[in-house]
Amino acid sequence: MKPEYYLIKIKNIYPKLLLVVRIFSIPTAVLAFLIFYDVVMPINSFDEAKITSKYTYSHKAITNYSIKAQGQYDYNEQVGEAFYKKALKGDIVRLGLTRFFKEWKSLELIQNNKIVMRTRGYDIYPMGLFGLLFLVPLFSFLSGEKKNMPVICGFSLIMIEPVALGIWIFGVF
Repeated sequence: MKPEYYLIKIKNIYPKLLLVVRIFSIPTAVLAFLIFYDVVMPINSFDEAKITSKYTYSHKAITNYSIKAQGQYDYNEQVGEAFYKKALKGDIVRLGLTRFFKEWKSLELIQNNKIVMRTRGYDIYPMGLFGLLFLVPLFSFLSGEKKNMPVICGFSLIMIEPVALGIWIFGVF
């Protein structure tokens, strides 16, 4: 059985928590829109980068293949196993970049001035799911069932708001 003072504290904190979530829901909704725009719209710009290194890392039974490349930006991204095996240090990759966050939407391996292999960027789909998570705080504006609001508020503050603040303040994505 919970002490009575515990229930009183929750009732006092809830309106403040809801206010904080509602304040931060606007920037997170804007970020969600920008993410969806990036995922849905066609490629805006291309960059040709030189592969500077390749590496693998394993976690349990899964091996991940990554390359580092340098062009207009420095890239460090995961690629598929076939792309990893075909790419050599010093090869050129042409990257189709998204408009806002400059994520790889497409990737082409160029050897001897010919396109040898094409693939999609691996971060596009998780990026879309991340955008969906940014919409969770908008549920705090629902005026219907109140018993789910603490779950929405708690999830929003614990999982999304620190990330949103980091992106907002430091431009990290």
